[in-house]
Formats: sequence, C-alpha cells, structure tokens
Amino acid sequence: GLLFQCLKHFSDYHSNHFLDVVLRLACVTCVREVVNSRNGLDCLLIIGDRNDNLFGRRFATAMESNNLMVKMQIFELLSALCVYSSDGFYLTLDALERYKAWRKQRYRFSLLVSELYDSDLITFKITVMAFINSIIVASENLRDRIRIRSEFVALNILDA
Repeated sequence: GLLFQCLKHFSDYHSNHFLDVVLRLACVTCVREVVNSRNGLDCLLIIGDRNDNLFGRRFATAMESNNLMVKMQIFELLSALCVYSSDGFYLTLDALERYKAWRKQRYRFSLLVSELYDSDLITFKITVMAFINSIIVASENLRDRIRIRSEFVALNILDA
C-alpha cells in the first residue's frame, strides 16, 4: 500500500524538476520489482479486489504523468498483470475505466490510442502496442477478444 501512496503522491505532484522525475521513476521501479515476482503479483491482486480497487485508482492517476519513462513502466506493469491472471486482467481494465471516468473520456482505450498518435518515441509506441496486445490476448473468451480488438479498431488504431 505504501508504494501506491507514493506513486499517487508523485502523480498528483506535476513537477518536471530532475529530482522529482528521478523519485517518480524510483517509485515505479520499486512497484515493478514487486510485480516481477509471483508473490508480488499475488499481493497486488489481493490489494486490488474488484469492489474497492486501490490498485486501479493508483494506476489511473499515475497514467496521467507527462514523463514518458514513467508511463512506459506503468504500461509494462499493467501488461504483466494483465497476462498473469484473469483477476489481473480485470484489474487492468478497471484501471483504464477509472482513468476514462477521471479524465471524462468517452472510451476506455482512448488513452492508449492517443498515446500512439501523440508520441514520436518508437520505444514508447512499442510499449503501448505491447500493452494493447496484452489486453487483447489476456481475454479468455474469443468473443471478448474480438470485441476488445474492435474497440481499438473503432478508435482508428490502424491509422496510428
């Protein structure tokens, strides 16, 4: 819980000072280390039950960062959690839904498609595409996979 509180604090504080950026990256790196272990992923899933998803709220606010390195690491973390288990998949979708509601966007995947359009950094685009693929592949039901893919196509991802 403490790592997520730090992540939220750094996400709420919109400073581009070098030290602040380093601290944000360090916090995300710590969360990444937790996610790199089976026990860490299991712990995140326990924290993020579907009724009160602390995980989703924290990552939704963290996705607002203007720092591409922070966003890349967050998308990588969500990708890992998404394919780890069905609970991780649902928590990841919930984080995207919370971001959509928080930013008053119309579609849950708008952030990802707009990141592809807005960024010129190829490694960042690759990370976003890997995350999108994780979302599509992680769905256990073929119809759900097709529906999710269709949501991305409707957002003009093919043009990006």
